[in-house]
Amino acid sequence: MDGISGSSATSQVYTLFSEENYEDVVELLTTQFISFEDTIAYRSLLAYSYFRLQNFEMAADLYEQLRKSDPTDENTILSLISCYYKIGDYQNALRLATTATVSAENEPALKRLQAAIRYENNDLQGAGKAVGNSQADPMSLVQMGCVLYKEQKFKEAREKFEAAHELHDETRLLTLYAIALCYYQENDLTNARSLINDILDEAIKQFPEVARSTRGQRSVGNTFALEQSALIETFNLRAALEMKNKNMPGVIRALNDMPFRHDSELDAVTLHNKALVQIDSDPSGGFQKLHFLLTNPPFPPETFGNLLLMYCEHELYDLAAGLLADNGNLAAQCLTPDRALFLDALIVAQTSQEEAYHKLEQLENRHLSALNQMMKQMNRANEEAMLEWVKKYETALNAYIPVMCNKERLLYDIGNYAAVEAHLRAAPDQATEHEVWRLNMAHTLYAAENYEGALEYYGPIIDDHEGRLLQVPAVVLANTCVCHIMLTQNADAEELMRAIDTEERAAMERSDAKPYFHLTIVNLVIGTLYCVKNNMAFGVERVLKAMDPPDQKISADTWLHVKLPILALIDELSKNITSITSRLLDDIIDFLTQAESVGQDVSTVISSTEGGLLEGQEDAMPTFRTIGEEARMFKRLFIRYKLM
Repeated sequence: MDGISGSSATSQVYTLFSEENYEDVVELLTTQFISFEDTIAYRSLLAYSYFRLQNFEMAADLYEQLRKSDPTDENTILSLISCYYKIGDYQNALRLATTATVSAENEPALKRLQAAIRYENNDLQGAGKAVGNSQADPMSLVQMGCVLYKEQKFKEAREKFEAAHELHDETRLLTLYAIALCYYQENDLTNARSLINDILDEAIKQFPEVARSTRGQRSVGNTFALEQSALIETFNLRAALEMKNKNMPGVIRALNDMPFRHDSELDAVTLHNKALVQIDSDPSGGFQKLHFLLTNPPFPPETFGNLLLMYCEHELYDLAAGLLADNGNLAAQCLTPDRALFLDALIVAQTSQEEAYHKLEQLENRHLSALNQMMKQMNRANEEAMLEWVKKYETALNAYIPVMCNKERLLYDIGNYAAVEAHLRAAPDQATEHEVWRLNMAHTLYAAENYEGALEYYGPIIDDHEGRLLQVPAVVLANTCVCHIMLTQNADAEELMRAIDTEERAAMERSDAKPYFHLTIVNLVIGTLYCVKNNMAFGVERVLKAMDPPDQKISADTWLHVKLPILALIDELSKNITSITSRLLDDIIDFLTQAESVGQDVSTVISSTEGGLLEGQEDAMPTFRTIGEEARMFKRLFIRYKLM
């Protein structure tokens, strides 16, 4: 090329370029050839290298300069449109794509770009027109499949992807991923899992330098090879599949098995999924990631709804209401009418339970009507169509369950357990097989002190998780033990507690295992039971014993169970309803002193965040009192009582 020639360094640049070693090309051009930065050859080489390295911002800047030098160069125009599209600047991308004039040879490429841009703008009709209907062009088939997918016509979309796969081998892995994604959306998890395994096996063979990168090694970066391998998309799909199966260890493993990249290099989907997983152990960190995505589009459309839902699950209703009020455009774009009504009901419930109940009842009736219609279709369908309706029914049922449960929770919170039980039993027969329905029925019967009835529902859940008890919520294990105790089945309670202890010890032997507090929470709940049953001193002693040693047991989860009996004891002491020995009083003060020290940086609701807040999000994040602060308050009260 004119402008860069005549040296061994030049030869090295072109050798590296031909070997697709674009990182080194960029390094050489930006250090040894800086004097040529105004030449077309320099900008062309550097722009293409940045493009292949997925650094589309830098590539776009260079292609803009090249277009000023030659406004008619078609390769420059197409590359610039691609860069705008990749960085989410759909306005400039569409403006250029619809005004550019290209030769017949480049017309298909321009049409594909127009379709892709309109697709991202949710202009599915425009995308469909741009794609056309060529059954012989694999890329057109892929884009047809994408449009059908966004229209939630997953079977038809899969058929387009399969047809494209038969015609084209260059993007084989990405097309296979699209097929697997359709299977997942069709709720055909068996075929989805099989294809995921096939993609990973083939990607490891084709791209060993990308596939073998693990945490602690050098980042693979966002290279063209990584894009072609479909590894990131496939691992994210595996994580989603494991999430659907409620296998959280599998979700974490799928995300950790990805080729290693630094946090700053993560794509939006991966960052979104990591945020959802992180919320369990570090909600603040998870919230920050979701906030970061919302302020740095493009982001997965699920991000907005998931952040709202996570706020509600953590009872941060003011933040949820503020987020909705400040982002009406996102609510319209990202939330279906049903999801919007559901979230609105959760938020309204904090000020008007009657209004919230009405909203949830309205939404529940809508779901029940849809389920009834599907059941009629299933009864009339032939065998092949029946399978499709069963999958649709399962999806609709999974959408109905949270609505039903949150409606019943309003009755549960005011202690109307009989009404909750009656409403749960009135649910469709298929809902009664759902684990969430069984859990809610068990909790309702437990709260109503129908321990025998509660065991009928807790028992099968425990049995289904034999050898995997740590996957069961600790409160379920605790309530099961309490049921056994209240029914004088102490041996059964002790057997379950020994099984939990065995699994926790085995987990501790794994160096990568997170700490488990299941047995601790079981003992805390049993201690609280004694407090409720007018044996306050013995109950508090059991609570303190369960938390020994405090430096290993203090957490937001355990503290919630600790402070309930502590507060109850403070209340009874202040009213002279009960008394305690000086030894127990000293033990309580000693425990609270240790809790004050250990919990000084541990939030009562949301774990502290390592590394601080993401830039620009400081005002958006909630702050909470720490366990140390609460322990200090409680300790002062007990010291004051001691001095009386």
